[in-house]
Amino acid sequence: MKNKKNIKYLLIFIGLSAFALFVRDQEIKNLKKEVLAHEKEMVSVTYSTITKAYKTHSEIFFSTKINVPEVFALMKKANSTDMTEKNHAREELYSLLIDSFNSMKLFN
Repeated sequence: MKNKKNIKYLLIFIGLSAFALFVRDQEIKNLKKEVLAHEKEMVSVTYSTITKAYKTHSEIFFSTKINVPEVFALMKKANSTDMTEKNHAREELYSLLIDSFNSMKLFN
């Protein structure tokens, strides 16, 4: 009689322990999902911020350094059929934009 009672309590203990472990496992899985969702949101915000910053920087660079009459004139010369004029225009473009290029390399 006492043996059956002990077995009954043992089975109840095992059942409750299994249930507690199942609940704990589910809580851990939910916590992992929440952490991953938060990290995904942080990566998304960081990516968006970096993309917008590069876009703004590119627009400023284009409007102040490239979209100017001096560069247009040099580009026109660089598309010339005369090789001497073409090479000279390329060298001028290079010397005009190299400082900006080097400063942009610092951002990467």
